[in-house]
Amino acid sequence: MEVIATRREDRIEQWRSKAIHGRFFNELNSTDVDKRMSCAWLKTGNFHAETERFVVAIQDQVIPTRNYRKVIQK
Repeated sequence: MEVIATRREDRIEQWRSKAIHGRFFNELNSTDVDKRMSCAWLKTGNFHAETERFVVAIQDQVIPTRNYRKVIQK
């Protein structure tokens, strides 16, 4: 059991240390975010795998959305 917990913590640390994916992890764990509700849509399983990847990529701000182009790129 100890090995599994250590491995899990190592994977979380690797995820958090990534430039893009770490941003999502840090925002998810901020004090003003309801973590359970923020991840509820993933647990329902109502999406195809491709759709889920696309939504997560938008959350990670990897895909430029119209709002990104309008506000950030101006």
